[in-house]
Amino acid sequence: MLIKDFPKMLELGLGRAVLYAQQNDMTSYQDIVLNACLHCQSFDQQAEGARGIYMFDLINSLPNIEFYRERILASLSAFVDTSSVTDDVDHDVAQQYELARLFAERDDEEARQIIYATFDANPTLAGYIGADHIVQLDDAKGFELVAAKLGTLLSANEDEYKAGHLFIQLESQISDQEAYKVLDRLTNDPNTRAFAELVNIERKRTSGPIEYKHLPYVEVKRQIVENSAQSTFYQWGEHADPTDLLEAANDLMLETDVRTLKRYLLLFRRAPFPLDPTRLFELAHHEDLRVAARAINALTNVQSPVVRQFALDGIAKGYLIGHMVSILARNYVEGDWEFIEALTAQQPEDREDYHSLGWGVLDMLDVHPSEQTVGALLNLYEYGPCAVCRERFIRQLHALGKLPDWIRDECRYDSYSDTREFIENLLA
Repeated sequence: MLIKDFPKMLELGLGRAVLYAQQNDMTSYQDIVLNACLHCQSFDQQAEGARGIYMFDLINSLPNIEFYRERILASLSAFVDTSSVTDDVDHDVAQQYELARLFAERDDEEARQIIYATFDANPTLAGYIGADHIVQLDDAKGFELVAAKLGTLLSANEDEYKAGHLFIQLESQISDQEAYKVLDRLTNDPNTRAFAELVNIERKRTSGPIEYKHLPYVEVKRQIVENSAQSTFYQWGEHADPTDLLEAANDLMLETDVRTLKRYLLLFRRAPFPLDPTRLFELAHHEDLRVAARAINALTNVQSPVVRQFALDGIAKGYLIGHMVSILARNYVEGDWEFIEALTAQQPEDREDYHSLGWGVLDMLDVHPSEQTVGALLNLYEYGPCAVCRERFIRQLHALGKLPDWIRDECRYDSYSDTREFIENLLA
């Protein structure tokens, strides 16, 4: 059933909300729209980003766009006062900056001045986000201004990543040759040399090849005990010798320390657990949610009737349903897709639970692609809270040749930029 409630469309970031605004009197929704302009409603704000373009498209279709413009700019300019900033406003600030930039790109001089004034007074706001928009607005000129402002700040925080990110952004807007000319000027200017040095550090750091070493288990075990970088543990497990994996599994069976358990479980994120899974069943209900999640991830690699039954029992009890669906991917039997479609048809009470259900369906699709998934994918498109996942559902529907025209039409205005780009390429 299609969502027809405008506030819900807007909360989810569906392009349908923009089409609705284009075709209906929005007077009664004025406060709701303004709130969505000033406060980013993205489910996963780090992955989805701000919704500036989405909200700009919506208010641009309204006769009272000036009402929204005035309040957006007033809200952003209030952040000139650093005492008004709290830790929970970063994504709101990012969205307001983006909306202000979109106005500035229409030759709105007041919007441009507020962007520069806010950045000048509070450059670290929302992870230096003002710098991004100044570079987008004014290319090399904006980059040089940002470099002069941020060089000392970024050096003090050893934040070469941000400097490198801004340079990559500049490269995407002007030619590489012109970008390097700008970098040379920064290097030769005492006021910007510190920033240029950070750019060069980041370029060198990201240009080298990544090496994945096949360490002996004795070394991996030492790192686990000493709490070394965890990001490499699952890579080791994926490529490990079966004898080493077996030894690691035996150590996991005996481990009781929560922090050490988390690291051991990462070894089996992409590798099948070679022992009786009963211990993993126990850990999947651990009071530490990260231990539980990693135990369930390990179970997704195990093919066994008892593992399938564990997943079905978890679904029946409403326990981490999405994760249990992921376990079914390698324990599939005919009829599972109908069962899963029924799960997705239940409108979500908890956004996190429904989000994980979407991940479970995608995991199942990776192993068992089928036209039987269309109903589940359409439900997930309609009710899923995450715009990043929604783009993946759309791609799957397209790959199956089952992407409806009405979805193509409204996704031109979706809140997630990758979805818009995908649809634009389809329609080109």
